[in-house]
Amino acid sequence: MKALKELMGTCNLQIKMVTSAFTFQSAVYHVNHLVTAHALRPQLEATLESVFSKGMIVKVADAGISYHHLELVFSRRGGKGLRTFLGEAVSSKPRVTRNGKIIDSLVAYFTSASS
Repeated sequence: MKALKELMGTCNLQIKMVTSAFTFQSAVYHVNHLVTAHALRPQLEATLESVFSKGMIVKVADAGISYHHLELVFSRRGGKGLRTFLGEAVSSKPRVTRNGKIIDSLVAYFTSASS
């Protein structure tokens, strides 16, 4: 320890201590987000495993979207609503995806489920 102090003194280094890298509120927000996403995955996997890849299911869950949300958007706005909802820009990226094939397969799933 003494050697380190002497070295710092001779090199004239200044170290700024960071009191915290994030706030308590942001930590709570991120933990709640992770808990919500983790809770949504089983339901999405059980219902949409034939439509979405596992990675896409994780993206949907991470966006905080449940199966009920997708079903509600489809019942109110159809395929166009799903395309808008999943592709909406969040932090300059799509909420989930803008990929037409993926969204078309979801529309086909809900169309066949409602028939």
